[in-house]
Amino acid sequence: KLSVEMGKSSTSDTANSDKEAGDPTRMVYSRENHLLGDHSITNGRSESERISHVVVFDGQSLKGPTGSDAILKMADTAVENVASPAKGGRAAGRAQAVAFRLGKGRVIVLGDAAMLSAQITGTDNRPFGINIPDIDNRQLVLNIMHWLSGLLK
Repeated sequence: KLSVEMGKSSTSDTANSDKEAGDPTRMVYSRENHLLGDHSITNGRSESERISHVVVFDGQSLKGPTGSDAILKMADTAVENVASPAKGGRAAGRAQAVAFRLGKGRVIVLGDAAMLSAQITGTDNRPFGINIPDIDNRQLVLNIMHWLSGLLK
């Protein structure tokens, strides 16, 4: 059992979303807003691999087991978006990416798959996912693979 608690629906954060996209579910995790966790995945092996700006596209919140590291930390302003407002609530203290060791292995759990996808969307063929320029999602994927394989401590 991984002991990762997953949110029941999508999340949003109007205070930490991509203002140009005008979508509160397109959340930004950056060094500037202090929502990137301090971890070898975000730091990389060198300055050229250092993560500064990750964008997620909806996704759910996560709570990792004791001892896990929040890689993409949700802000106090993040909320769960469920159909019934009575069942919704704050997502503060949760994450959209957690990493931890399990036995001799390593585990990463992500609450959003679109941030790792390479898509084109809409009739005007807008880039989506890792295709969006000026974000570090591609490097995040590489750093995750480096960490899982043991190349990052």
